[in-house]
Amino acid sequence: VKPLVKPPVASATEKKLSDEPTKAPSIDALAQARAALASGNVDEAVRKAQRSIKEESNLAAQLLLTELRCRQKDLGNARSEWEKLPRSQQRKAEKVCQKYEVDLSL
Repeated sequence: VKPLVKPPVASATEKKLSDEPTKAPSIDALAQARAALASGNVDEAVRKAQRSIKEESNLAAQLLLTELRCRQKDLGNARSEWEKLPRSQQRKAEKVCQKYEVDLSL
């Protein structure tokens, strides 16, 4: 008789964010965030990106939210959002935020 072996369970910090959302409410909120940004409404874009993440954790909205916080020159929140990104994406976010004179590497 083989012993039962449970597959390892990823902790919250190990779970991989999907790149783009797959659930309709999250997809819609991300699209609205991008549209708000395109029209220059950064505050609305922040709210919609947050909603997308709340509906379903996704890398696209997390990256966008980090960039939006940098556009707002909000280092505290930008850094908080940046820390939620996988290391592989943190460098990308740092480069984007440098355009807005926000240094996340401090």
